[in-house]
Order: sequence, then structure tokens, then C-alpha cells
Amino acid sequence: MESAPGQGSSFWLECPFTVAAPASRPKEPVLPSRTGALPPLSILLVEDNRINRIFATDLLESRGHRIVAAENGRAALECLAASPVDVVLMDIQMPVMDGLAATRAIRAGHMGIDPAVPVIGLSAYALDHERERFLAAGLDDYIVKPIDVELFFEAVRRVLARHGRAPALAAGTDGRCGALDTAALFSRYRNKAGLLIRVGREFIRSVPEQLAAMDAALCAGDMRVCERVAHTLKGNAAMFGAMAMREAAATLELAAAADDASTVGDLAPGFREVCLEALAGMDAFLGRMGG
Repeated sequence: MESAPGQGSSFWLECPFTVAAPASRPKEPVLPSRTGALPPLSILLVEDNRINRIFATDLLESRGHRIVAAENGRAALECLAASPVDVVLMDIQMPVMDGLAATRAIRAGHMGIDPAVPVIGLSAYALDHERERFLAAGLDDYIVKPIDVELFFEAVRRVLARHGRAPALAAGTDGRCGALDTAALFSRYRNKAGLLIRVGREFIRSVPEQLAAMDAALCAGDMRVCERVAHTLKGNAAMFGAMAMREAAATLELAAAADDASTVGDLAPGFREVCLEALAGMDAFLGRMGG
């Protein structure tokens, strides 16, 4: 303190502080990289517990894979005899025919089944001697319950690489699950499920309105409205990975832009069908998410 009569006083205070490190901002959630992701696979899920089947099916389908389910080993053999798959996820303990017996039958080419199809076991056991028993029965690998989808896909990558096999996608697919690229949707919105449900439901609500507007415009010969509707639906389809719908919308948009009412009229029924397929796929996808 300094003070002088008639002039006033000055006060000061010194407080020693250490310099704090800059506060770190919380990191934004990072969506999983698609690098190295498996292409869509055809997977036979063999599991006798219905709850486990529902749970595993939802996990695998949400990644864009096609799932065929069987409740025991005998049913699995019938499925494989009817249609090949890329990989089998085989429960070990099941009634009627257990997983090891079914795997031995697969390796023997029973019922004309491809004996080299990859089979990954699913077991409650994790002991080393059990692993040797499973592999001796013909399993390529195995994972422990409850299913960890990332561990399963790691095992699939190892097995497919070891076998040098390419995925045998179901006829009529182009690397996607149904009318939607659900694997991309799941990855893109993984941390924002609520947002996906809201915009997905808006997509389902709005597309029929857009189609009705296009039908009315087509009847009136208004190609500008047809062009605008096709353009809008093209953008919406791209947002949700409905690529067949997007391509159809782009084709119709070009025809409308060229004032080719005849071609637009020819394309409209097929375009409507593709749109409805995309809506059904979105509705099923959101239903699995609880939306």
C-alpha cells in the first residue's frame, strides 16, 4: 500500500498462481471407419434359442448382411442343401442335431453341401481343450457367447482369407441389403439413432405425397413439376442409400427436363414400385431399431 496526505492511497495485491494447462474439449464421437469392412455376406445363423436368434439376426442385418436362420443342425443342413452361403455361424449345443455333428456332415459333403463352406462355432465354453475339440470336428474358428459382432467379423475375415473365398451374394443383390444400403446407414447414424428414426419416418411419410404430386403433374402434362419431384426424391434416396430409387429418379428427371412426357409416363410405374420397395426397407430397418 502507498498513501500520501491529500493525494490518496494505492492498494495492490499479489497472488501467485500456476499456469493451468489449456482445457481439453471433449472429442466429438467418431463413427467407425468403413475401411476394411466386409462386403455384404450371406450368413446362415444356426441357433436353437429364439431370443439369441433375434438378437444375432438384428446385429448382423444392421451391418447389411443377409441372414438365413435355422434352429438346429438338421435344419441347417437342409438350408445349405437348398442354397449356398458365405459363412455359417453354428451354435454348438442344440437339440435334434448339435453343431459339431452338423459340421461333420458339412465336411463330408452330406446332401451335396459344399464341404469347404466356412463354419464358425458359437459356444458358451472358452476352455483351450474345448477349442481343440471344436476345430477337430471341422469348425474353422469359434467365438464365445454372448455374441460379440466385432469378434465374429474378425473371425470371418480370417477364415475367408484362409480359404481364399469371395462372398457369394444372393442373386439380385448389388452389395446391399434389399432396397437400402443398411450397412452405410448403420455406420453413418450409429451415434444418432434418434435422428435417423426421425428423418427416416419423415422419408416414409413424404415419399407418397411426392409420388401423388408427380401423378397429378403427369396427368396435367406439367413436366416441370415432374422434374422437381424426381429431383427431390433423387436427393432423398441418396441420403438413405436407396441407390436403385436414386438411379430411377435420375432417369425420370432427365426425361422430364427434356419435356419427354411419353417417356416419363412409361417410367412412372416402375419408379413408383422402386420407391415403395425403398419405403418398405426403411420401415423394416427402423422397426429393428425400435423406431
